[in-house]
Amino acid sequence: MDMGLNLLRVLTLLAVLAGSSPSWAEMITYTDDDGQLHFTDSVHSVPARYRDRVELKEDAAPAGTHEVVENQTSTRLGMVRDIVYAALESTLNQALNRNKLAPLTAAEKRSLKGLIAEHTLPLVAAPLLAVLAILICTLHALIGQRFLWAAVTAIGGLLLGVLPLFPYTVLHLGNERTPLKLAALALLIAPFLLLYEPVMSLWQLTTEIVTSPLRN
Repeated sequence: MDMGLNLLRVLTLLAVLAGSSPSWAEMITYTDDDGQLHFTDSVHSVPARYRDRVELKEDAAPAGTHEVVENQTSTRLGMVRDIVYAALESTLNQALNRNKLAPLTAAEKRSLKGLIAEHTLPLVAAPLLAVLAILICTLHALIGQRFLWAAVTAIGGLLLGVLPLFPYTVLHLGNERTPLKLAALALLIAPFLLLYEPVMSLWQLTTEIVTSPLRN
């Protein structure tokens, strides 16, 4: 349950980060005594005892427009990788600690970082497509004055992802003879397809970590 809630928080944060407008700003990171990575935009919010561990990442605005977009995209994807890694590392270490097993080793952390770097784009695209599907179904319900369904698709979609949208799509979009039905179905299915390989890879890595001879 904890891992599911953490994954939901991560996906929501990914959607916000990926959909936000570009800005040239500083991002500060530091690691606490428990090895957890923290993010902030002000050094004043970093506890005094950790300020010697602060790392500053600053977006330098390049000259060309194409370079600006490329630099901003690269920086944002780097932020996504760091945030997803910090969330998953924390979740895995908590699970290992609850089962009285040794925390992640340096090699396991490198494997986790590599997995996240390999699947960054699907991890960004999936929540964006899910949010778009929620918006389409909610607007369709509102236009059709199906206010209860609008609440179900909006609130249920934010809490449970695209799962509550399937019954609405079948019941109320099933008779649509417009590209809207196809678009809604594609948006409902796409997040599962995008996340299948990353989730399976993460499951395999987690299994290898838990069953490692180091923890037997």
